This record gives sequence, structure tokens and C-alpha cells, in this order.
Amino acid sequence: MKFKNMYLSSDANAICISDLHLTEKKKNNNKECNEEKLVAKLKTLIGIVTHIFILGDFLTLGNQNKCIQRYPDLMGVMSNFIVIIIPGNHDSNIKMKNLPKNFSIIKRPILLDFCGKKYILLHGHKWDLDIDNISDRIKRCVLQFVKHVSSDKYEELSQKMKLGSHGKVSKFNIMALKLHKKTGCKVIFGHTHSPFTLPMVVNTGAWVKSNSGNNAIYYLNRKGDIDERKD
Repeated sequence: MKFKNMYLSSDANAICISDLHLTEKKKNNNKECNEEKLVAKLKTLIGIVTHIFILGDFLTLGNQNKCIQRYPDLMGVMSNFIVIIIPGNHDSNIKMKNLPKNFSIIKRPILLDFCGKKYILLHGHKWDLDIDNISDRIKRCVLQFVKHVSSDKYEELSQKMKLGSHGKVSKFNIMALKLHKKTGCKVIFGHTHSPFTLPMVVNTGAWVKSNSGNNAIYYLNRKGDIDERKD
């Protein structure tokens, strides 16, 4: 696994979130961003937090510009921060072209140096291939073909196939623990929509409506700890 090295000065304040799933049209399964709740929380952090790391699935495929246009309040409040996106499996269409200037996209996992502590920040979807059985791998090949034909069909079919992290959350947590053991770094990842917190490994949950009770923000503090705050 190759990393993008990044350094944050000690006067920065950073948070990690993931899986916002901005959609270009309303979904009836509550798998889209809980914009109102996230905006309210981010407003309380203006002037306190400097950096937001979005650990994948900022979008839900589809037309990026239309996705962003559906969430003017969220994009407005995010203009107060430096926003770094690490793309996830739903961000294949993401480009800087339609993003504000305070956003940046880092296409590799980030190895972050902050106050002398090292963190690995990633989405975690690349672990799918390590965890999948043969049946899952065949389904994923079919989905990759469908993704190039129609993003709507891809979303519909992926729900029916129940791929991704469904039923495999503990295996993703184990993969993260192995990465920590190998590198000695604290690991923060998304993808599973299931918050998980240990001193050395954190999953950031999701900011979709179906995760209403598990919407969380993770603060990187100067002691090297990761503080979880649910809302």
C-alpha cells in the first residue's frame, strides 16, 4: 500500500468524517446525506477546526455537479474549512473541476504526521478484494461493468447483491488492526458505516440518514488520541 505523506502544523485542528453520500436526486432508502444534522454540527466548529478529512464516499456516483448542487447549505458551511477528500468506491467520478478551491483530492491513503503522531487515513474499500469470497468477486466484476453503463443501475444492483461491507464489518476492523500492527500508525477508515473505536483503530461510521444514531465526528487531538463525538 502506497501512501501520500502529509504534515499538519501543531496550530491546526483536524476532524475526520466519511461516507456522506451526496446524491443527485432524492433516495427513498435513507442512504443519502443527513445534511441538516451535519451542517448544524459543522457550524459549531467554525473558527475552531481548520481541516476536514473526508475518508471516502463523499458522493454516490452520478453527476458530480448535480450531487453538489443538491446540498448548498453543506457546501456553504464547508467553505470555512480546508477540506481533503480521499476517494472511496462511490467517488469514481469525482474531479476538482466542480469543487470549491478550499477542497483537494488525494487519491491515495494519507500518512499524516500531526504533533509527532502518525495516522493512516483511508476509505477501506480496497480491502473488499481481500475479504470477498469467489461468489462476491464474480458479483463485483458484474457491478464494475454496470457502473460504466449506468450509475443508477449500479446503485440498484449493488443494493440487491448486498456487496461491500455488509455482514463483514468485523473483518474490515481486523484488516485495519493488521495495518496498524504492520506500520505502528493509528488507522482511521470509513466504508462500513459502522463506527468502531479502539485506541489504535477507528471507523468513522457514516453521515447518511439511515445511520442517524451513529453520526460521528472524530477529532485528532494534540496528545495523539482520537476523540469520538456522536450527535
